[in-house]
Amino acid sequence: MRPCLTQAEFDALQARARIDDDLAVGVEHAWHLRQRDTRLARRRIAALERLVRALPDPTERRRLRTRLALTRAEAHLLRGASTLARAALRRAQDGFDALADAAGQSDASLVEAFIESDAGQVARRDAAMACAVLHARVCGDALRTDLCELHAACFEVWTHPDRAQERWGALVARCLESEHEALRRVASEYCAAAAALRGDGAQAIRMFAQAAALGFATGHRREAIHDLIHQAVGLAERDDDALALELLGGAARLARAA
Repeated sequence: MRPCLTQAEFDALQARARIDDDLAVGVEHAWHLRQRDTRLARRRIAALERLVRALPDPTERRRLRTRLALTRAEAHLLRGASTLARAALRRAQDGFDALADAAGQSDASLVEAFIESDAGQVARRDAAMACAVLHARVCGDALRTDLCELHAACFEVWTHPDRAQERWGALVARCLESEHEALRRVASEYCAAAAALRGDGAQAIRMFAQAAALGFATGHRREAIHDLIHQAVGLAERDDDALALELLGGAARLARAA
């Protein structure tokens, strides 16, 4: 299952899901809906779980239930329910391990890294992130690998900017020029953080704004909200309090809507 979709790809999948009763299509749709409309995704997950339980093929049943568990984990994370997110994540990780699904293991480790990041557990976050990168490389998915490595770069740049630039700079430069919006989004977030750390507030604001716009375009609402907050902080530091408050208010409304 693809790690992310452009808006055009998602629209095509959503149109197919409306007319196709294939449960695999429904599960894929829920996966890519999880951040675009988290409430609707949770309703879709509940409905799909009931249908998937009735599948006669145990392998297909486990495969779809496992992806739904991971989708539920990230949906819980988006609404701040970390305990529920961890429980659903454990079910997903057990399922992907049993299936020897490297792509799923990578996706699950990435969600785990986000959970640990929110909890302030840096060592656990970095360990999960390393697993996400490793599994992505094992499954041979270039897009998934680039995304995981970019997320690793974004985590590292905040604490070790020089080391991050040496390790990930070439990847970031390549992904900034990518045709895929999701890669440009994470690369823009890295550049925004790097600019903020070197004191280039104007560039940081521009890149956080770009990252947020690309986040909404690719359905990465959680990350886009964080980028809006960073952008607001940058504006406040430049004494543009009115716009900063407007952005913070928008971020709060989007978070509550999840």
